[in-house]
Parts: sequence; C-alpha cells; structure tokens
Amino acid sequence: MITYDRRGNSRSAAGQTSTTLEQQADDALALIQHLGGERASVFATSGGAIIALKLALRHPEAAAHFVVHEPPFLGVLPDGEQLGRQLTEQVKQSLDRLGPEGTMELFLRDNAGSETFDRLEPALRKRMLANGPWFFGSELAMFTSWIPGETELRSLRVPVRVLAGAQDRGVYYHRAAEWLAAALGVELIEIVGAHAPYLTTPQQFAAMLAPLLETGPAFS
Repeated sequence: MITYDRRGNSRSAAGQTSTTLEQQADDALALIQHLGGERASVFATSGGAIIALKLALRHPEAAAHFVVHEPPFLGVLPDGEQLGRQLTEQVKQSLDRLGPEGTMELFLRDNAGSETFDRLEPALRKRMLANGPWFFGSELAMFTSWIPGETELRSLRVPVRVLAGAQDRGVYYHRAAEWLAAALGVELIEIVGAHAPYLTTPQQFAAMLAPLLETGPAFS
C-alpha cells in the first residue's frame, strides 16, 4: 500500500506558488511509475477524489480501477452557487480573523469532528494545520474550478466506484457523490461514517474499503 504527501502538503515541498489538477494527477502517475509501474488500485477522498478523477481521465493506464469518496463538486448541485458563495465568505472571514492555520483547524473540525481532531497524533495535527496557507492559497480554488462533463465521464475507459458516507445523506458531499455516480452510470455505494471515516471509524472503514480495492468491478 502506498500513501504519500501530495505536492505542497505536509512533508512534500511545493516548489512553486501554486498547482493544478493536471500537475497533481501527473505527480500521482509519476509516483506509481517510479514505484514499479504496475497498474494500481486507487482510492481517494474529498479533494483527492477530484484529483483521482483527473488522473483517470488523463492517464487511464495508471490504474486498474478507481474508488472515489465524496468528491466535493459543489457546482453540479442546484444550490451549488449559493453554497459556493457561503463557503467563500466563511473562509474569507475566518482567514481575516484566524489566519490560514486557524482556518484549517476549523475546516478539519467541521469535517472530522472536534473529538476526532483532538485525538490526532500531535505531529500529524501540526502538519495538517501547517498545510493551511497552501490549501487556502492554492488548492481550494483548484478543487472548485473544475466540473467534469457527463460526456467526458462517460468516455472513461477505466472502472470507477463512487462512495458516500451514510451519515452524510442530504449533505452536499453525499449529493455530489450521487451526481457523480449517476453521471458515470454506476451504483452509489454507501459506507460507514461521514466525510472523514478513516479518522472517525477507521477499522469499520478499512473493512468496507479493502474488498473494493482487492477486486475491481467488471467493466466493458
């Protein structure tokens, strides 16, 4: 199993002042090739799931199949424009008041829960908070700027499974996953938890994820 700190995050240097989805997808491909070149089974969540979809479209040869969890495609929702404005204003106010690291803490507490955040290993928590300037300065706009077209998604020549947390029903994360599954013509798979099950209920999450990674779906 391979996990990594993406460009600009935690222990990986940015090397520049901004990044793109294309660059992030190419980074993932380069890592897969560097570590053996075999077709991978790819899991990605939240913004990472957006990068994984870009990787699937840009480099379908990189993986045998993809499993994506709750990519936050706000723009596909009927109320997406309003939600986007609210998010932008909330982030702006928080950055003005708390700075990027304080805003990152609020963001993590909102998505994983305060109890889960407080249980994080201190060194990990410190790294995550230190990602605030890069996330709000470059990545947030990157994640909100791309909406794949349904024709583009239907052209994919690699299988993709779409996951959403049962506790997120009605929340925009779940609704965006519903849209993606419908656009791909696949069944939405509900799993345990909400937007960060790998932090809140890791054992249950792993038990549900592992079979999906071990055996890819049939694809024609």
